[in-house]
Amino acid sequence: MGLLSRDPAEKAGHTTFPDIGVREKSGSESAKRAVRPKDAERVVATEILEELRLIRETTSSAAARLNSGVVNDVLAVRMVTLDADGVYSTDFRTMVGSVAVFNHNAAGNIIVSSGPKASSIGAQGSGQALIRPGIAAVVPIGSHTVTLYGTAGNIVTLHAFTSRVPPFSGVC
Repeated sequence: MGLLSRDPAEKAGHTTFPDIGVREKSGSESAKRAVRPKDAERVVATEILEELRLIRETTSSAAARLNSGVVNDVLAVRMVTLDADGVYSTDFRTMVGSVAVFNHNAAGNIIVSSGPKASSIGAQGSGQALIRPGIAAVVPIGSHTVTLYGTAGNIVTLHAFTSRVPPFSGVC
């Protein structure tokens, strides 16, 4: 359990019991008590998922450097105008971890989608985010393709990153 964890308490020889929030020093009588199989299974599954996420993030970053020479996690910084259909779509050779989208327009929402251009886009769905007028937001993507939908002629700034950037939103 402690080998995969980045928790300093576990590295120092403490055991964490997440369901009851108790931390005990290894070797104590109560730390040696039997852990229910379902609890142990959940703890191991959680640590495996955490490690897989870290591996995916690291692999995406390494692929970006190999494929495109990107060394600072920035894939693109672009100001774009939505086409006559109100769409802008772009593909990257490496996985996009997140995008920052700036909707500079006084009217008209922008929908960020983690997939290729579609003939129509629903009001909601998996891999989509809504950016209201005058708002900037960071959206996790996890795709090679980013598509923006909005009003034809609207101007949008797009920053694409290979890593996850903490989500935020605010006024442009």
